[in-house]
Amino acid sequence: SFFNSIKKDDFLVGILIDMDNIKQINDEYWHYFGDKALQLFGSVLRKQINDIGFAARYGGDEFILITKQSEAAVDAVIASISKEIDKINATGKNEFHLSFSYGIANLNSDSNMDEFLKTMDARMYEMKRNRKIQNEEIYNKWVFLRMRKGSFCYRRKEECHMLQIKNLSLTHKKDLREILTDC
Repeated sequence: SFFNSIKKDDFLVGILIDMDNIKQINDEYWHYFGDKALQLFGSVLRKQINDIGFAARYGGDEFILITKQSEAAVDAVIASISKEIDKINATGKNEFHLSFSYGIANLNSDSNMDEFLKTMDARMYEMKRNRKIQNEEIYNKWVFLRMRKGSFCYRRKEECHMLQIKNLSLTHKKDLREILTDC
């Protein structure tokens, strides 16, 4: 077993993985589908880490993977997990879309377990923040592209409104100028 093979001086790598948007799945499709998403995701993790480490549900929608592999091998594991998730999403068989964020940290005999967990957690949330910024940049580009095609999209109180430019009142045109200035 993996745990029996660990020696005191072994260098371990941990990966903390958080499923993205599980709350949305639960809210939009009910908890049955949230549970199904967790089970599906867990089975992908077990399959990918099978002989090289240990995978467990850490809490809620978080999983932890521990391995003795090199960082390069861990990168290959993450790529393999991503590929499997992409395959699942491409089938269109599920009502939901799976995605995840992760943080990686090293653990050796000099490491503190709390720092190990905090490092993985901080790196995972850094990835989430960067992805959110990237998604907002994509959204802003989409707004600009939609304007070129005769309509525009703007966000007010987190809602997206589509209006034809020819049908805008002066108030809407003023709002549009302010929105574009802010972007």
